[in-house]
Amino acid sequence: MKIGIIGFGGIAPYHASCFLAHKAVTLVACSRSAANRQRGLQSGCSEAYRSIAEMYEQGKPDGVVICVSILNTVEVLKECVTYKKPILAEKPVGLSARETRECAQMAHRAGCSVMVALNRRFYSNMLAARQRVRDAGGALGIHVDSTDNMERIRALGKFPEEVIQRWLFANTIHSLDLIRFFCGDIDRITAFKRIDEKSILPDYAASMVMREGALAHYSGYFSSPGRWLIDIYCGGFRIKFEGHEDARLYKEGREMSAIPLDEADIKYKPGFFKQAQHFIGIVNGDMPVEFPVSTLDDAVQTMEMIEQIHNAPAVSCAVPEIRSVR
Repeated sequence: MKIGIIGFGGIAPYHASCFLAHKAVTLVACSRSAANRQRGLQSGCSEAYRSIAEMYEQGKPDGVVICVSILNTVEVLKECVTYKKPILAEKPVGLSARETRECAQMAHRAGCSVMVALNRRFYSNMLAARQRVRDAGGALGIHVDSTDNMERIRALGKFPEEVIQRWLFANTIHSLDLIRFFCGDIDRITAFKRIDEKSILPDYAASMVMREGALAHYSGYFSSPGRWLIDIYCGGFRIKFEGHEDARLYKEGREMSAIPLDEADIKYKPGFFKQAQHFIGIVNGDMPVEFPVSTLDDAVQTMEMIEQIHNAPAVSCAVPEIRSVR
């Protein structure tokens, strides 16, 4: 099997190492950048091409992984679907629900399978936690608290301002998508945001009623430090994630046990090995394009949820002065 990797920036080598762990897979690279083509070859690709058309026509990949910059993903995906080979596209596919929906419609018309690379869905501890939730009859609720140091991120100079201003779509999607991963689809949502002229992003708060009956909450305070936190509430127990890697099971107020990452998630970037394995199965025709995969149709639902939070009405209230704690 031959897999093409389009764009060979920061994330592509992580994909490459996981695909190359499967002996039946060979890789080819595609990038407009000579430096990135060289990086592809150094990462184990047997060939490197300057254009998508050249890669498909000469390299003849059985499937492709799209790792280009966020602002170029939609354009590249729309070109790739015309070749009708399975696609694994790095998230997000667009910075709005409209863009993701357009890609989904085009992929349907072309008859092309597209898997969105939301690798947290393939974390071993996430899958184990979800199985516990399902075995318990479902979640009572979930609370996702995710924030990032936007001043530090802006200072990196890596992301255009358009991406920074739509950070919920660009990066917070990793945590927001887990609301649907654990609790199913949304029935209704109420959201608010507080704008502080001193902050790069507003603070957000949202409450949701899920179709399966769970209650969900999201909070994002981008002026306050801390790790991403996820709490999942079930009858008789609770699962707590700090970041996405550290998961613990609590029962009757006591910490019972860790839900550890498995060997593959320790050896490789978490979630990437199982994600690659599933995509290989899709390319082979052995695996269905269904859960835990995020299809483009599924991604549209997550993007619509994010759209409602991003476009929430601004509340009129004073923002407390931030003081250091002594």
